[in-house]
Amino acid sequence: TSYHSFSRHHRKKAFTGLASAFAIVAIAFSLSPTESQSSQPPLETVADTVAVVAAEQVKIEQTNSTSSEEPLVFAYAEPTTEASQKQTEKQDNPESALETILKNIPFTQATAPDPITNKDPDKKTVTLNSGDTLMGLLTDNGASRSDAYAAIEAMRPLYSPRDIRAGQEITLYYKRSAEKGRYLSGYAIETSPIISYTVMEKHDGGYLAQKKEKPLTAYLESANGTIESSLSEAGEKAGVPLSVMNDLIHVYSWDVDFQRDIRKGDKFEVLYERSYDDEGNALLTGNVLYANLTVRGKDVKIYRQELKDGTVDYFKEDGISVKRQLMRTPIDGARISSGFGVRKHPVLGYSKKHEGLDFAAPRGTPIYAAGNGVIERAGPWSTYGNYVRIRHRSGLKTAYAHMRNVAKGIKTGMRVEQKQIIGYVGTTGRSTGPHLHYEVIKDGRKVNPARVDLPTGIELKGSELANLKRTISQVKKQYANVIENGRTKVASK
Repeated sequence: TSYHSFSRHHRKKAFTGLASAFAIVAIAFSLSPTESQSSQPPLETVADTVAVVAAEQVKIEQTNSTSSEEPLVFAYAEPTTEASQKQTEKQDNPESALETILKNIPFTQATAPDPITNKDPDKKTVTLNSGDTLMGLLTDNGASRSDAYAAIEAMRPLYSPRDIRAGQEITLYYKRSAEKGRYLSGYAIETSPIISYTVMEKHDGGYLAQKKEKPLTAYLESANGTIESSLSEAGEKAGVPLSVMNDLIHVYSWDVDFQRDIRKGDKFEVLYERSYDDEGNALLTGNVLYANLTVRGKDVKIYRQELKDGTVDYFKEDGISVKRQLMRTPIDGARISSGFGVRKHPVLGYSKKHEGLDFAAPRGTPIYAAGNGVIERAGPWSTYGNYVRIRHRSGLKTAYAHMRNVAKGIKTGMRVEQKQIIGYVGTTGRSTGPHLHYEVIKDGRKVNPARVDLPTGIELKGSELANLKRTISQVKKQYANVIENGRTKVASK
């Protein structure tokens, strides 16, 4: 048998050190994500843990307080077996008592971040790629086929899944339950800046679909500017929304040749509607109510007017519609790369009359029908490549060549409306690059599309003209008010 002796002074210091060390270990364990297996209630704070350790230390000191100040003697016999050694240490070694306390104090597990998203463990946003289906997207993200089917069917009366296009973002929502664990409980689709559809699990089973629409407030806004290179660039510089500038160009394209008529120093002004949500975000643009384009010193003012039969059009102050039988430019954002007349042919290499206008534009740019009419030809034709020809009123025809492809559904004999998409820019046939070759045929003879005298549209008379005059007076006041005071709220109708 071997013996070890310690003074009471050294014993108290040893236990104090052990208690402090244990408090540090307890703090470290309380911060650890390891799950406790104890069924005891968790300690609320680190202070509770330290208090338990202190109490155990007091118990140990009280147990030994009956001894004298004489050095204490601990005796133990060398065990003959490993089991008896462990039993002896368990009974006589104070350190083993502290280990016992450590093993029996429960700690609360720290929750690890959810792996689905770094921002919100209960939802994530995914994108529908080309070739994907909503069913596949839901099942790939945790839904059973039966649940995915039920969730899709719940939305169908409000919004058809067939209308979802590649690139659409879909928000997925998750819940947790003892039975299922973490599972997909619903989804949401935002189909426009103001409209979204949400499908969520119901408490009693099944799914409930809801359509949500953000409340908007409409305002009148105005802008004006001087053209340096193009109307589009001037509008952007003045802060006009792109959609408003596109509407403006479409309206003026009946009467203005933007390639030839516009000059540096020309001016524009416009009054239009714009809608904002409750947080002040501009989400939608409305109608252009008035515009003035000064071309070579001459004002071309137009006003939006709704007629008694519900027709909406733009009119000049004399009551004549801006719209003509044919559009001057049947394509957006293009430049004239080759004019009408004799030129050196870029493919044949010799001089030859060019009987149309060429508009250079990126592949795939939409091409519009210049006016209402009937399709005479649609498809590949000679050196024109993919080609469409339309018969209009008053002995007029228009032709469109070198298309990448004819638009779906466009075929010989069908009727088309002005500004309907009939094809897309390409470089088929005898062509050196993507462009639209555009022809106007009048009484069987090809004429310059930029100079042909086109029939005008509607001319207002009587009460319709009087209504237009009242609209003009009101719009002038609105425009002056916005110029002076800034954007103004649209009055409720």
